Amino acid sequence: MPHSGNRLDLIGEDDKFFNLHLIMAFNFILNLAGRIPLSV
Repeated sequence: MPHSGNRLDLIGEDDKFFNLHLIMAFNFILNLAGRIPLSV
């Protein structure tokens, strides 16, 4: 895989968006888990 400045910048931007969606999804799951009593 070629390593160039532009490609690294694009990957960095993708990581920002990916992490943002990951955090939002994680918070959503935590909220659902907090509302639903987990029966173990």
